[in-house]
Amino acid sequence: MKKNLVTALILTSGIVFFASCKKENADLTPQAGEELATQKIKDPKPPSRIKTETSSFGTKNYTYNADFNSTGNTGVSPKVYTYPDATHIIETPSSGPVVTYQLNKKGLIETASTDYTTQYWTFDSKNQLTEIKTVGNSSGSVSYFKYVYNSDGNLDTLSEIANGTVSWWETFTYYTDQPNVMDNDVFGEGFRGKSSKNLLKSSESHYPNYVSVWNQWYAYDPYGRVVKVSHTVNGNPQSDYIYTYY
Repeated sequence: MKKNLVTALILTSGIVFFASCKKENADLTPQAGEELATQKIKDPKPPSRIKTETSSFGTKNYTYNADFNSTGNTGVSPKVYTYPDATHIIETPSSGPVVTYQLNKKGLIETASTDYTTQYWTFDSKNQLTEIKTVGNSSGSVSYFKYVYNSDGNLDTLSEIANGTVSWWETFTYYTDQPNVMDNDVFGEGFRGKSSKNLLKSSESHYPNYVSVWNQWYAYDPYGRVVKVSHTVNGNPQSDYIYTYY
C-alpha cells in the first residue's frame, strides 16, 4: 500500500511541473539599417513523458497517444487506457476490476466506477485533489481519503476515514528548492489533477500500532528531469527507481 501511495504522490500522486530547457538561437541576418540581434527561444519539443520505470519489482514501459495522454503501460502491473469520448476514460488493469472514469468540464476525474464501488473525486480551484469518497455499490459502505494542502501548495496531510474513524494518516515535508517535475501529467495522467508544488522529501505514516518514516531524494539529467529516486524506510535503504524519457 505504501508503494502505491508514494507512487501516486510523487509519480502520480502524486508527488509536478516539468522543467523545460532553452537553447541559443542562431544570429539573425540583419536587414538594411538594422543592428545584428540574437534571441533565445524555447526548444520546440513535445512535453516530457516517462518512457520506462525500473525498480526491484521489474520494468514498466509507458506509451501515449497523439495527445500525449497515457495509453497504459506494459511490464509490472500492466494496464490499458482507452478514450471512448471526450468525457470518459476506461482503465483496464491486468488484475482487478475495469474502471470507468467520468470527467468534469476541466477534464478531471469526477467519478470512478467499477462493478463494486463508485468513487466521487473532488478538486479545489488549483485542480488539486481534496477528497475521494468511495461508496460500495451493494453494501452502501462509505469511506474517504482526505487531502489537505499547506499554503505553499504542497500536500500536508492525507488520511483515510472509514466508518467515521481515521484508519491511518500521513504527514509530509518537501524540498522547497526542487519543483515537482514528476506530476501526473508527466505520466500522461493529467486527468488526476495537480499534485504538490515541490518534490517530496519525507513522510510519516501513522497506523494504529506503529509509525513508518519515509525519506527520499533525487538525481536529475541535464534537462532537469528526475532519472533516479532513492529512499529509506525507517532508516533502511530501499531499491532505487530509475526513469527514462521519450
